[in-house]
Amino acid sequence: MNNGSEVCVKLPNPNAGPAHLTVSSEVATRELLRQVFDFPVPRVLSWSSNSAKNLVGAEYIIEERAPGVRLGSVWHQWPRDLKLQLITQVVDLEKKLTSITFDKHGCIYFK
Repeated sequence: MNNGSEVCVKLPNPNAGPAHLTVSSEVATRELLRQVFDFPVPRVLSWSSNSAKNLVGAEYIIEERAPGVRLGSVWHQWPRDLKLQLITQVVDLEKKLTSITFDKHGCIYFK
């Protein structure tokens, strides 16, 4: 981008279900996690769940690129204590996820 920031473009996996639903639900779920529960989720910059009404011709999500490097490229170099710190952070996020309750089950969408 012009300001040096990077984005990621995601196209839905056709095996995941109807693309218009999977994209809509993913965006709503991620925004809920980011805005309401303060999870470190990249911000969605643009998205479309209607391939017939966008210039791309497919459903898509454009999001901020998460900062950092891929864990797999550095994991083997890390000392044990740093690995344990990261594992603890992941477990804490998983605990937070499992503490979220809803009165119904299924996917979430924007109104």
